[in-house]
Amino acid sequence: MKPYITSYAATLISSCLTVMGTLSAAHSQEPPPRTTLRLAEGGTTEYTILTPDKPSGITHSAADELAFHLKQITGAEWPVKQEQARADRPEIRLEITDSDPAVPQNAQGYRLFTEGDDIVIRSRSPHGLLYGTYALLEDKLGCRWYTPDETLIPRRETLRLSPFDTSASPAFLYRDIYAADVFRDRQWAQRLRLNSGTFRWPDKPTDHLYNYMPGYSCHTFEHLVPPDKHFKTHPEYYGLVNGKRDKNLLCLSNPAVFETALATLRADLARHKERPCIVSISQNDCGGWCQCPECTRIIAEEGDGTGLLMRFLNKFDNALQGENVTVHTLAYHTTDIPPTKTKPNPGIIIQLCPIGICYGHYPEKCSHSGSEGNIAFERKIKGWSAIHDNLWIWSYHINFAHSFQPFPNIHTLPAYIRYFADHKAKGVFAQSDAGQRATSLKRLKHYLLAKLLWNPQTDADALTREFLEHYYKEAAAPMAEYLAALAATIENTPNLHTWIYDAPHSRYLSNDFIEQSENIFAKALEAAKNNPVTLNRVKIEQLSIQYLILTHWLRGNLNRSNEEILKIVDEFETVCRENNITGLSEHDWKDEQRLQFIRDIRTKAGAQPGN
Repeated sequence: MKPYITSYAATLISSCLTVMGTLSAAHSQEPPPRTTLRLAEGGTTEYTILTPDKPSGITHSAADELAFHLKQITGAEWPVKQEQARADRPEIRLEITDSDPAVPQNAQGYRLFTEGDDIVIRSRSPHGLLYGTYALLEDKLGCRWYTPDETLIPRRETLRLSPFDTSASPAFLYRDIYAADVFRDRQWAQRLRLNSGTFRWPDKPTDHLYNYMPGYSCHTFEHLVPPDKHFKTHPEYYGLVNGKRDKNLLCLSNPAVFETALATLRADLARHKERPCIVSISQNDCGGWCQCPECTRIIAEEGDGTGLLMRFLNKFDNALQGENVTVHTLAYHTTDIPPTKTKPNPGIIIQLCPIGICYGHYPEKCSHSGSEGNIAFERKIKGWSAIHDNLWIWSYHINFAHSFQPFPNIHTLPAYIRYFADHKAKGVFAQSDAGQRATSLKRLKHYLLAKLLWNPQTDADALTREFLEHYYKEAAAPMAEYLAALAATIENTPNLHTWIYDAPHSRYLSNDFIEQSENIFAKALEAAKNNPVTLNRVKIEQLSIQYLILTHWLRGNLNRSNEEILKIVDEFETVCRENNITGLSEHDWKDEQRLQFIRDIRTKAGAQPGN
């Protein structure tokens, strides 16, 4: 399969598209057909936005978003009223009902249609109304929210729409991207129809769909049975490994471990009143099993260690019945093998974590072997989806060890999201940057992920083209060329695989690729030189190539003069400082590794003290 980015790059570069004209042309006003809705003209409208009486916080949000964007589009004021105050005028109606068979059964789905002069957004839940609102704004009116600081709200002096009737629902019930942009701008994430468990509506905090109890999102064994409290007095609570107790593991067959963990959980639930909520009962960030006689016996009886964990989880799930609490766990490292005998209770969320797979090749075609490679993962996801109907995925879209360096996985994103959907996953947590780290092409990656998590069949070609044209503007063509070059580094080498801890000297990040990318970025910088915003965006992405140059040179794998290296490291540090970009790796929260890296470069290059 040819990467869609490659074909797009060829088209864009050869045709020399006028960057800003494409989408506006798509929204140009054709002569209206005879049957149209005239929503606004000359900065005025006769329409009212109508909500149910006593609307929820989410329904309020939907109405406010409509009023805000419609004013930006038309210049008119769009009043919002409740059902009891409706007047004899055309309306955009937000309706919740269970009686319309054309509304999807999925509570997040919606029906969007015209009825006479009215536009109706109808759903079975407030969340569906919100997502139907964004569908109207996006699909019918041309609004786009590419990043928190790059949006498109097309201005229309006269706003007309032809009649329509459409419905949709998301492929995944849970859609989350772990990224700084999501944390900083929840409204932007909401507009992309993400529904992270970290979202809150201040007036009705329980309106959000997925609420992890604080401290219970993952890796909770250490919290449930804290070693600093119990290890000295009760070492038998912890896993026996090669004759010694390991505080990183729990002895899951010990009844006292379950009682201790349940007591901790109940105390936390008593303090945390929000319901419904999710609590993760999951291993620490490691693998392995207790080797005590009872755990060994159960593992032998089950045929695998996962069955031991399932027994433990089912006890929690049974104990919490009727409390509006959902149990979650990770299928991670040694727990990612589907159980042979004891299956999870139906309501438990199993989140499969393919931490070792290669994202550089298409999922069905990757030959990456090993216990955590793509071939093994295909067996695991098929096994889990065959026995459990509440499967989520934790996917990885960052290099944890070197967050600056290029990560060639954007060309395969659509295929992987479809792959997860095809195997009946109901949720996806996509892990990207967690702070200000300059992860490779993260803004494009986040936009694509959000759109694909709603509809995996979305045209990724069109999404990429549109994003590049509006985010990189004058530099869209060379940035498309860079995407194609990055995809080609790995796509044409079936036996060379990517990993989320790859080093900068990985074979696919060759000196030839560095030279090719330098030439591409020279064109991008030249194209953007008269637009300070675009120029800065190109420079931020160029950090990836500058990081490769510096690391290759530091290892003696690249021949550059000291003067050139000092110039590059100065540019690297300036762009990082001006854009508040910190952290070299997953755990470099204090920016110590990145600053030490810069000092090492300058020392080897012979910089004068203080420079």
